[in-house]
Amino acid sequence: MHLFTQTSNRHSFLNTYVAEMDGQIAGVLVFYTAEQAVTLDANLEQYLSAKKGTQVTIDKETLPEEWYIDTVVVDPTYRGHGIGTKLLNFAEQVVKNNGGGKLSLNVETEKEAAIRLYNRLGFETVCPWTIIGEPFYHMVKTVGP
Repeated sequence: MHLFTQTSNRHSFLNTYVAEMDGQIAGVLVFYTAEQAVTLDANLEQYLSAKKGTQVTIDKETLPEEWYIDTVVVDPTYRGHGIGTKLLNFAEQVVKNNGGGKLSLNVETEKEAAIRLYNRLGFETVCPWTIIGEPFYHMVKTVGP
């Protein structure tokens, strides 16, 4: 909760959007630009390093000039209602409203259903990626203005 209430890290409320259904939080989207990620992650590394008493390094998760979807998650109660698609479409609209560009995300290689959804929405795998020693695909969608 502490990180969410702060403004200087990737988990901040400033980067978080929620989808509601029946008065409940049905899904969450966290996203920001690659350029913001540099500062957000440096601040988070400093916070975590101080908390743990040892140097923490956060793996890079995005390429330059991308809008990065850090998190998109739907409460299991609300899956199958298009919430994930709506959150991804919202991110795309923000990119479009800001002149267009590349919208990216990373997905674990074994999450086949998620990969199918992202492909259906126009994301393409551009390269393999490793985060915290685990294999991911880096997927990108080009969004026009």
